[in-house]
Amino acid sequence: MTKVLLMVRHLQLLIGFFYKIVGRICYSVDMAVTEEALVESIAAEIRGEIARSGSNVKETARRLDRDYWTIRKYLRGERDIPLKVFLELCSLLDQDPAEIVRRASARVHEVN
Repeated sequence: MTKVLLMVRHLQLLIGFFYKIVGRICYSVDMAVTEEALVESIAAEIRGEIARSGSNVKETARRLDRDYWTIRKYLRGERDIPLKVFLELCSLLDQDPAEIVRRASARVHEVN
């Protein structure tokens, strides 16, 4: 009887360990998806502000004195936007950075 109880206890521990690992993997995947979605959403918000200002990416890059192709990659969500560039973009577009992030975050949470 004690061998059976010992085997059951080991099985319980293994199942618990398995669920803990699976939970961590799922949480990590969710965070990665959310982070990627937020970066893309922030880029979309900035693209929208550029369009509303009557400008375009090429003109925006020129006004920031930055490489067009790099800015284009940021705004297409192909690369993360460095904080300094994000703040420069917000300043150029006369937008509050916190408001851009708030709107982007709301958009991500609407989808999820």
